[in-house]
Amino acid sequence: MKSNQNINPISTKDKIGIIGGKGVMGKWFCNFFKDSGFIVKISDVNTKVSNYEIAKKCKIIMLSTPIKEAVKISQQIGKNLKSNQILIDICSQKEEILDAMLEYSESEVIGTHPMFGPSVKSVKNQNIVLCKGRGDIGFEWIKDLFLKAGANVTDLKAAEHDKQMAIVQSLTHFLSICFAKTLQKMGIHPKDIFNTSTPVFKINSDIIGRLFAQDPELYATLIGSNKYAEQCINLFLESFQDTKKKLITRSHKTATEYITETGNFLGSYKNEAMDRSSKFLNILFK
Repeated sequence: MKSNQNINPISTKDKIGIIGGKGVMGKWFCNFFKDSGFIVKISDVNTKVSNYEIAKKCKIIMLSTPIKEAVKISQQIGKNLKSNQILIDICSQKEEILDAMLEYSESEVIGTHPMFGPSVKSVKNQNIVLCKGRGDIGFEWIKDLFLKAGANVTDLKAAEHDKQMAIVQSLTHFLSICFAKTLQKMGIHPKDIFNTSTPVFKINSDIIGRLFAQDPELYATLIGSNKYAEQCINLFLESFQDTKKKLITRSHKTATEYITETGNFLGSYKNEAMDRSSKFLNILFK
């Protein structure tokens, strides 16, 4: 008797519904799934198709909304979902939304976090985090789909994901906002010092400007709503004060030893980072 273990029960005949499909990431995933051969339906504000129709007619339902809305929608449609359906979210934090999807539905549940924005044309070489909630069929299907498209896929527990996002997102964006606020207090605009900037400062300035060119509510949520963010930022502030004492000093030896000690923690990574960033800078400013 042949095993069914390698047979994927999900096919392109199965409809995918994206709730929030008119949003920027909703549109991105709509195109991604269509390019993968699937029929995609969307619901959003002012669409003829409702969230309930998506839940009724689609085997796979993706929530592409802010996390607070995703939790509400999970509660609203969860009772209509069957155990053979698959409920997926793409929120930036995982514990809250996974708990909601698991509580309000009997379907398979998958947490996903694409670590890129809608300006990315392809998922190739992009990072995607998956957090298993319930069931194996949907999890293996979407993981295989992303891998075949060339993505780097990482499996994490929801709590570990959110702890890492406190660094990757909350702290990173916190630093960018603080940097811009410092320039504002000093009365120095990035354009004023563009011609005296190093390549690294130009990149940092563009990254900071990029943040402020986007939705401020998004970044307020990424920083303020992650329950691990405050602890992470407090550790940064502790490190900030320590670094200030060590570097703003008359002792060149003390400052050098402090930088060296931290560099030793990074180990071989610092040389790998030097190689990657040098290649990037050479391409960017050639």
